[in-house]
Amino acid sequence: MNEFEKSNWNNPEYSQKYLDEADIYIPERNDLLKILGSFYHKFIYSDKKRRILDLGCGNGILSKMLYNQNGNIEIVVTDGSKDMLIEAKKELEGLPVLDFCQISFEEIIQGKFNSGFFDFIVSSFAIHHLPFSQKKKVPWLIFFCITLHCIVLLIFRII
Repeated sequence: MNEFEKSNWNNPEYSQKYLDEADIYIPERNDLLKILGSFYHKFIYSDKKRRILDLGCGNGILSKMLYNQNGNIEIVVTDGSKDMLIEAKKELEGLPVLDFCQISFEEIIQGKFNSGFFDFIVSSFAIHHLPFSQKKKVPWLIFFCITLHCIVLLIFRII
């Protein structure tokens, strides 16, 4: 059993409580989503199809916002929580999601994720549960998924 499986995020009630109260836990969440949308539109948006990786997608709110910015995308979403992926599948139904991958950051760091290359890799408030020793490794794991012009954006809170 890995560290993620031992965490509260593997508990359906805990995951649902987080989804119900996400704006309370992260008061700046909506503002940051707007900023991210602006960032995407300025630096990534293109008429060319973009391939996007949403690491720790939760209920898919970020991927849906990106799709609403530019429908010419393909999305791969990951989350360690089966329950979060169920919510993401509901939220992203009908959108161009290539894969819903149930995989933890710990497993990704161990090299167990391979879904090709991406134009944009984003993770928003998804690495908070990692110990610092693993947080330091997250940028390196992404290195193996980037294209020449890939942009990587990690949004997290430092407390």
